[in-house]
Amino acid sequence: MNALKLIDETRLNVSGYSVPKTINLRDGRLYWQPVMELRTVKPTGETFNEFLDLGEAPEGEILRFAKRWGILMLCREHGDPMSDPYHRRCHSWEDEPVSEYRRWSKIAGATLRIWENLNENKIADTRDWNILLDERFFVGEIDARQNLKWEKEPDKVKKESKKQAEILAEKLIMIFVLNRWLERGDVRPALTYHSNPILSLKTPSLFGALSVSLLEAAGNHTIAGCSACHKFYAPSRKPQAGRDRYCPDCQAKGIPIARAKQAKALRDRAQKEKRASKAG
Repeated sequence: MNALKLIDETRLNVSGYSVPKTINLRDGRLYWQPVMELRTVKPTGETFNEFLDLGEAPEGEILRFAKRWGILMLCREHGDPMSDPYHRRCHSWEDEPVSEYRRWSKIAGATLRIWENLNENKIADTRDWNILLDERFFVGEIDARQNLKWEKEPDKVKKESKKQAEILAEKLIMIFVLNRWLERGDVRPALTYHSNPILSLKTPSLFGALSVSLLEAAGNHTIAGCSACHKFYAPSRKPQAGRDRYCPDCQAKGIPIARAKQAKALRDRAQKEKRASKAG
């Protein structure tokens, strides 16, 4: 059972989308043809929460997710989402590999971690950038980051200016990445009427719903990475920059207290050794 809680409810109104009512798993692939019946799925905060857990998930867990929230609907020729305007004329597979769910889950997680670092005025982890670089659709813009060149300046102020310039460059690249998610999900504003006109975001697919949740989570600071288990969770208030933060599960296990005691013991030991060294 998913213990994460990233987004309680999507605050952006997102349309429902149609998915096959019957989905099966065989030899590492999800099958849904022939489509005998469709159903409409209305995405919630849980959609994205559960998707983030699929990076290392077993096949059965991915099947359970697909049965509840639908399929990615990748095109046969390129393996890209058919909701992408560039692939609308492609033919859908009768099946798709569960490995694609793991891959896109990791890409979503890396995107969130990069934003979290940048929002705390820190340069993002190279490992997360490498995950995005593995995705060919993003590589053009992200590759520009590798070409940033700085003059070697010993002055501290100059070094800080260099850091801020690189953070700004990474933020600009990540704006491109988020916009590409939305474009691939074919997310667009739409006006509906329920006693009064309502502006919502319309998408034809699960991929689009995930893109909206990614935008919401990254843009509104609704998530944080746990310092202990490294999973994402929704903090009750925005975490302070530079301080450890812990998800509800790790807090319940007493990990913050245990870590604080361990850190104090290390500080006390260091001070004791320092005093002993001076005395000697």
